[in-house]
Amino acid sequence: MLKNKKKIITIFIVAFIGIVITIFAILFENNEVEALSKYGSRGSEVTQIQTKLKRWGYYNGNIDGIYGTQTVNAVKYFQRKNGLTQDGIAGPATLRAMGIYSSSSTSSSSNSSNVNLLARIIYGESRGEPYTRTSCSRSSCNE
Repeated sequence: MLKNKKKIITIFIVAFIGIVITIFAILFENNEVEALSKYGSRGSEVTQIQTKLKRWGYYNGNIDGIYGTQTVNAVKYFQRKNGLTQDGIAGPATLRAMGIYSSSSTSSSSNSSNVNLLARIIYGESRGEPYTRTSCSRSSCNE
């Protein structure tokens, strides 16, 4: 009788933790904002954009990390030459075309991997199995 109660409590706790993890995963994945650079932006992403555009002959200004009029015009020129929407904004499609990948996309996949790993640990522990790490690649784990 006592074993059955412990088993039911363990199952309840595992189910509750699983639901909480799922809710957090859904909330964090759906609220991500795509990074983009536009007129007035400053920083390392703008420096990367200016460097690539200058190397490819689209930009003639100084590489200063400030997204000004010259950078907007260079991005529009790049977009026109590469079949993209010519809005002068370095959004996800333009950044991909330039070979610039924002950190938000990598953190998202890392977040999913962590949630998956945590769920597997909890599931294994609920069955009475100790946690041992298997060999994992970036996309999947071998069991």
